[in-house]
Amino acid sequence: MLQITRLTLLLLLLAFLGAGLPFPALPFPALPFPYMRSADAAPDLVSVLKELKAEKDPTGRLRLVRHLLTFDGERAARTLAKLGAEDPSAEVRVGATRALGLVRNKTALEMLVWLARRGGPRAVRAATGRALARREGSAAALCEALAAARTTATERALLLGALGYLRDNVSFSVLRTHAQGRDLHLRGAAVHALVARADDPEKRRALLRSLLANGRTVDELMPVLDAAAMAPHDSYRPGLERALTFMDPALVEAAQHLLDQLAALDPEAAKKKAAVPKGKGKRGRYAPGGGGGPPPQDGPPPLPMQRGMTDTMIVLDATGSSHASLPYISERILHDMTVLHEAGVNVRVGVLLYRGGRALGGAGQPFEVFPLTYDIGRLRAFLGSIKASGVDDRGGRVGLALGEALGRSSWRWRARRAVHFYADGPCGDLEVARRAISIHFLADRTRTRFTYVARTRTSVPAEYAELARRGGSTPPEIVR
Repeated sequence: MLQITRLTLLLLLLAFLGAGLPFPALPFPALPFPYMRSADAAPDLVSVLKELKAEKDPTGRLRLVRHLLTFDGERAARTLAKLGAEDPSAEVRVGATRALGLVRNKTALEMLVWLARRGGPRAVRAATGRALARREGSAAALCEALAAARTTATERALLLGALGYLRDNVSFSVLRTHAQGRDLHLRGAAVHALVARADDPEKRRALLRSLLANGRTVDELMPVLDAAAMAPHDSYRPGLERALTFMDPALVEAAQHLLDQLAALDPEAAKKKAAVPKGKGKRGRYAPGGGGGPPPQDGPPPLPMQRGMTDTMIVLDATGSSHASLPYISERILHDMTVLHEAGVNVRVGVLLYRGGRALGGAGQPFEVFPLTYDIGRLRAFLGSIKASGVDDRGGRVGLALGEALGRSSWRWRARRAVHFYADGPCGDLEVARRAISIHFLADRTRTRFTYVARTRTSVPAEYAELARRGGSTPPEIVR
């Protein structure tokens, strides 16, 4: 019987081949990435890593990122995390971060939390947050990182931003606690993260109403006004009218703009405005309600123009060579911010101090960060407390400082963003500086400006003109 079955199968096969009929397709399982070539379906990890290191084209690195997804080990997860943090292409960083979110092991979750601490361009931060939102245990891992003693204030703000992508009660409770806490920098980060969430809008509005009703300083109220402007609601009106009683010009302007937005969105107010009787303007010219103006238009009035927002991070060389120039630079920064603030401009300024040389190789932190603030008084106090110290015997670590300021600041993405770098010596890590400036300008249009203080070293290094071009800025200003 077995021989008859084998013979029958052989005859059927010969019949198919003789008649020229297509051989029936067998139900083989589909590959995980159908757009891969069949020869690439199961590459060797070592060969993929070697090819990845040698590949110069971002498209080729993206293809290799897809190959790394076929491995589920710790080495593949760490490689994806390194690409997400350091690759010169924003597209590759986003692709590697998304791929890391699909790797199912404990190391991948740890690497995603590490990426959340690192910051980066806006698209990378968003990809990290969404990858964490799809993983079980992300809220606990982020909360554990927040509570760690070694976590810096800058990292805590970035971790709060990642919590804004989650949709669970634990993360909402953590954000609400920080939004009502004492740390003004973390308050602002938590408020913006809460507004970015799509869940429970009524709880979010109740929290914003409470913060508007109880805020007492500019740094307490301005983040709430910025957040409320992203989704205006009529229940904010009493808090906005309270903000109008403050003496700060920028705060009053922000509250008035949001009230104008609510009035433009209110159909009853639009009807009352349309019912104003017409009159004759002086000499037939346009006047409110006059006959010399354009004919009335149907429909609701246009929304008021969006207020200008500006975030500027100042990077200062705080080594001993800058001792004589720091007072002048501090006064200049305070003067510029005061002028903008008194004009009602919604501006925030932060400061990052960097020190090069042996400080980078020791246990001390090479950076000292004063986060972005609306408050001129707090900025003045910080600038007055700066103590120049250390040497840059290995060259100024300009690239590391730029990467910290561009990649880890708590930017408002609707604002004009810029890093203003004051230098008084050469750049000791030029390639790192090029990479940091280029990726943030190309991905987010965050500009980088340079001012060279030619007091200690009178010869202006040529590399700053190149870095300014990469950052979309004019040639460096020279101060003598």
